[in-house]
This record gives sequence, structure tokens and C-alpha cells, in this order.
Amino acid sequence: MNKKQRIAAIIVILAVITLMFMWLRPEPFEREYRSVIYTNEAGQTGTTVLALSGETFRGLPGKSSFTGSLTADSDLVYELKLKESGGYFFGHIYTFTTDNHIRTIGIVNASLDLNKLWVMLRDVNERYGLKDQDGYIAGPAGTLEEAQQVARDIISPE
Repeated sequence: MNKKQRIAAIIVILAVITLMFMWLRPEPFEREYRSVIYTNEAGQTGTTVLALSGETFRGLPGKSSFTGSLTADSDLVYELKLKESGGYFFGHIYTFTTDNHIRTIGIVNASLDLNKLWVMLRDVNERYGLKDQDGYIAGPAGTLEEAQQVARDIISPE
């Protein structure tokens, strides 16, 4: 290999490393979503603001993720990790019980560009008197119809 070929090879390797670094580095993310709280049985039961704050990680296709926190009703804060799952992000919110078992207290679905959220949180269900029903929070939305459309858009992306 002559000197020109070595220099060209080094330039190509450095370019690939730089592109990989730029692609894989975490990106800060922060957004608030005006949201609707609803049940399938009772319809709209309230409104709230959901907030996501953290970092997005682009991986290989199908391997992107988000790590950070979800805030609901401005005082319910949860640590969260979302992983890409077939066209949308999916994650569980959990806590440990007194006997060290894991207890799921929420489920989060989000569009891949994180512009739509569909959440189920046990604490919000209890706060709004939805203990016997599955309550959902969807945003951005201002009406029950918009909230239901957000859920459909996340689960069945075009």
C-alpha cells in the first residue's frame, strides 16, 4: 500500500468514526403535552400536562431509546426508559414493594418522534377516582376524540 492509499484509508476510517459518533450520541429532549385523562367507560374525566425530560438515543434501526423522566399533574414524577417496539416507543413504570417485588404502576407508549404520548398511570387513576376502570392520558389533546386519535396514531402508525 503506497502513501496515498494509506492517507485515503485513514481519512475514510476517521469519517466513519465521526459519523458514528454523531449518529449514536444522545440528544437532550424536553417537551410538555397538554393532555386529556379518559376512560373507555366514562369518557373524558379531566385534563393534565405531561412532561418528558431526558435524552434520546438513536441506535441501529429498531434500537432507538429514550431515558429520562415523565411528570404528570406537575407533582407525579417517574423515572422512565422507553425502547423502540415495532413502530413506537414502549416502556413500563415500576416500583419496588416492601418485600422487594417489582410492581408495575404505569405503561407508556410514545410515537417514535416523541410528539405523542399515551400513558396509563395507577397514581392518576387513584387521584381521579378511576380505581375500577382503566384510565388513560393522551396528549397532545384537548378533547376525548383527540385523545383517542392520539392513542390510535401511536399504536397504528402509518
